[in-house]
Amino acid sequence: MQPAEPVQPAQHEHAPVPAIPPQTAPNVVSRIYPCGSCGIMRLDKHMPEEVAINAPYTYTIKVTNETGALVDDVVVTEHVAENFKVLGSSPEAEVDGRVLVWALGSIEPESSETITVRGMATAADP
Repeated sequence: MQPAEPVQPAQHEHAPVPAIPPQTAPNVVSRIYPCGSCGIMRLDKHMPEEVAINAPYTYTIKVTNETGALVDDVVVTEHVAENFKVLGSSPEAEVDGRVLVWALGSIEPESSETITVRGMATAADP
């Protein structure tokens, strides 16, 4: 699976910078996304260390507002691999082909929202 796409606050787009401090587990991907006047958002994607073909599993994407200010219009976009079958998510995602989108709305200062994705690998990675 690829890392989650950047949090996209309204009218701001910036490239991610490495998360500080980085997560140490091999099944965790962390990214920090500065977004100009809105502050800093952190995404931590937690994946199982191993998955079996055609066996359901879950992973989470934790979105954290690392600032002292409210961040509005938070949207998370996840591109899933061709060999991943989405079984559902909480909160429910908008699905457009291989793209999942969650409109999380506002995230309070120094607070987090967690997205849980359920799915299964339908084939080994090429």
